[in-house]
Amino acid sequence: MNDLKTFWFHPQTPLYCQTMNEMSAALDEKLIANFINSYLPRKRKSIIDLGIGTGRELVWLDRVLWVNRIIGIDYSEEMLKFCQNQAKKCNHEIKLINDDMLKPILLPKLVKTYKDPFIFLSLINTFGNFTKEERIIILKNLSSLSKKSDRVILALYKKSQHVKLLSTIENSPYFQTKEPKDKA
Repeated sequence: MNDLKTFWFHPQTPLYCQTMNEMSAALDEKLIANFINSYLPRKRKSIIDLGIGTGRELVWLDRVLWVNRIIGIDYSEEMLKFCQNQAKKCNHEIKLINDDMLKPILLPKLVKTYKDPFIFLSLINTFGNFTKEERIIILKNLSSLSKKSDRVILALYKKSQHVKLLSTIENSPYFQTKEPKDKA
């Protein structure tokens, strides 16, 4: 991730990412929105967008049913400043937080604040931009924060230089939550 630091902190990065997002049709928003709507139907939940960037997802996340709030986390303050404009257009409560998924400081405090179930999202290949070791650290961090009712959606839409597909996943993957008996 360190080699990307210059890119993520460059003032033109949000404009570049917004342009690329508008050109990309890779994200199957309908599929993800349907999952969120159908998971714990009629029960309020919060969405945490890990790597919210320019806030492109806010347009359709704001239409998802049974959502209390959308929390956007990003490494880059420049991206979050750009995202503020998208957030102002939303009907849901939107919180934007500058935090690092490798060493989260604010996210653990925020998760303890709310009791509703969380759906952690990492879309538009955010997760794929990390090395294998960094992805393991991030998953461990999410695992330590997650309750039994929480879910994680990771989307990879391109083959990153760090990702090597060794085999396909036959069964749905899971990771262990704080309590070893619970699986999410």
